[in-house]
Amino acid sequence: MIKKMVPALIALVAFLGIGAPATANAATSALPTKCANVGFSASLICIDVNKNNWVTVWYDKRSNLRDTCRLSFSGPDGGHEDEGWFTIEFGQLKGYRWYPPVYTGAGAYTGFLRCGGGGSSSGTLFVG
Repeated sequence: MIKKMVPALIALVAFLGIGAPATANAATSALPTKCANVGFSASLICIDVNKNNWVTVWYDKRSNLRDTCRLSFSGPDGGHEDEGWFTIEFGQLKGYRWYPPVYTGAGAYTGFLRCGGGGSSSGTLFVG
């Protein structure tokens, strides 16, 4: 399984098309990003699916506490985790991108964040 750790900021830049010209194929295959608040803070867990290309999950840390976290997602072909725990601080974005052979087609996708070994927060995206 080919996996590659990608900083979420790079994923956001690529998703928004900043710094790279957009093509008609990229514009039509790009799908919306879904974010959800983490707990009661302004922090966000986000998932983005580019149909048949990749799935990205990232954490936008907007609270003051330092956390040790892990990202994963559940899709039509089951669950997938990142490569391990990471430390994140206020103002940082950290993410992970999965490429095929992980399934990236139509279906429901849920991004998960686990921090400090505790519970998880999630954001859901349905890809038709």
